[in-house]
Amino acid sequence: SEKALTAEIKEAFIRHFAANGGLFGKACDSIGRSINSVKHHLDRDPQWAKQLKRTKLALGEEIMAVGYRRALDPNGVVDRMFQLQKRFFPQAYGDRERTQINVVSLQLLPNLRANHTP
Repeated sequence: SEKALTAEIKEAFIRHFAANGGLFGKACDSIGRSINSVKHHLDRDPQWAKQLKRTKLALGEEIMAVGYRRALDPNGVVDRMFQLQKRFFPQAYGDRERTQINVVSLQLLPNLRANHTP
């Protein structure tokens, strides 16, 4: 059976989530729980899930604000900021969450014996 998460552990998770730029796995590690365990608890605690959503929104807005400031700087680099913005606000860029599958195809050539005579 799943061990309950105390209010203190839930707060620690939110703090680590924000401090690590929204990296869910790192926040899970910080409280000693698996990703599946934390998702299980989030499903059962709508208030905590709302708090996480608000934290993610605040992180995304901060990233967007930095991106806008950098975009206005003639020497600014915005590519990385744009990617982070898309991560936090995919709907704003017409994207949907999707899984990418990479397929690698190899063609093995038979051993060529051009220099070998029988």
